Amino acid sequence: MQSDLQRKKLHFYVLQLIDFIVFFKLPGLIEKLLFFFVTGRIVCIFLESKFLKIQMRKKRYDNSKKQHLDYRS
Repeated sequence: MQSDLQRKKLHFYVLQLIDFIVFFKLPGLIEKLLFFFVTGRIVCIFLESKFLKIQMRKKRYDNSKKQHLDYRS
């Protein structure tokens, strides 16, 4: 649920940034810096969600392994 909220916020910020660049025609350097900031933020959110998924899988695997060992003993 929180990742959905982050995604919506990010989508809003990206749209705002595109509007700003289109309407005000920023100089090249500032445009590039903003572009790298936004893409960097997107990559960070993507990697964070992947890392959380991997953690959840590992937790589920450890729990199922523990239950299996408890069942056998």
